[in-house]
Amino acid sequence: MFDESQTSNVPLVAELRIRTDAAQMDDVVTQIAKAFELTLVSAETPDNEHLFTITPRKPPQELPGISVIYVAANDTSPVSPKKLRSMICNPAYAGLEPYTPSLVDDELWISAAAMLARREGVEQFLVNMLYTLANHPGR
Repeated sequence: MFDESQTSNVPLVAELRIRTDAAQMDDVVTQIAKAFELTLVSAETPDNEHLFTITPRKPPQELPGISVIYVAANDTSPVSPKKLRSMICNPAYAGLEPYTPSLVDDELWISAAAMLARREGVEQFLVNMLYTLANHPGR
């Protein structure tokens, strides 16, 4: 699913155009500058618009490994920690179309998913979510 050759030591560079209220521009730039090195491309822009070249402050991280296993709806075997994480990471259980009717309400799924993301980290949660969605038979 994840190809290690996609990560390299080449710095990621992109252009970012910020359009906002001129009075909020400094605050917006300050927030973005927490994660990115910003280089102003052109000083000849309106007060409510700036164009920057951005580079991440930290090098890209290697993604964590998958820590779930796919659980089919008709699986009657005992629930393991990997199965439980899989069910919490999989938005299909909350009725994500076109996969399945909802098995839990949105509030319960969001609460459990947020707890798991805080506990295991956002990157881990997202890797697991992608895995569960990519392996869902309704896909």
